[in-house]
Amino acid sequence: MQVEHAAEVYEDVMEAFRERSDHARGLREEQRELAYETRNYARRQRDLEFEVRHADERRKKELKDDLAELAGEMAKLEAKESELSVRAEKEEKSLKDKKRKQVEKVTKVKRKYYAKLDNAIAETLCDYGAGLRQLSKNEYVTFIIDMNGNNNDRQTKKIHTFSKKDIVSCVMENKTPAQLLKAANSYYF
Repeated sequence: MQVEHAAEVYEDVMEAFRERSDHARGLREEQRELAYETRNYARRQRDLEFEVRHADERRKKELKDDLAELAGEMAKLEAKESELSVRAEKEEKSLKDKKRKQVEKVTKVKRKYYAKLDNAIAETLCDYGAGLRQLSKNEYVTFIIDMNGNNNDRQTKKIHTFSKKDIVSCVMENKTPAQLLKAANSYYF
């Protein structure tokens, strides 16, 4: 049940992250479009300035009016670009913060799950360890827990090695499951 809960939390986190990433991607696309428009306006401005240099007086006045209108449009475009940039920056920061919080939430759920699993292993050994009669006194029981599931980016396994002597002590109620877990040789691989 806890594994399912952890999986659900993880899926919710990933879905929210995908949605936020799509939104951020949309903002970046808008920024690219505005940059393209700005380049077009700048090109048009250069063309008009070139025409002004080679035009007669009557045409110069018309071209200067066009240049003034173009400058106004460019100012509006730059303001819009600046606003979009600020919005994208805030969105990116918000996305990073939410991702960090969601990763912390998933990590917390996983940690809790693995702690309960460790306790369940120790309790099981204490309850049913008497069935290990065939093991000699100096043998060990090892549990390997794959902590990464299906992720192949890291090979993280938690290994618990319990001595038969400690297991028998727990079966005889000389040790608690918590003491058995503490006595185990535990490490990550």
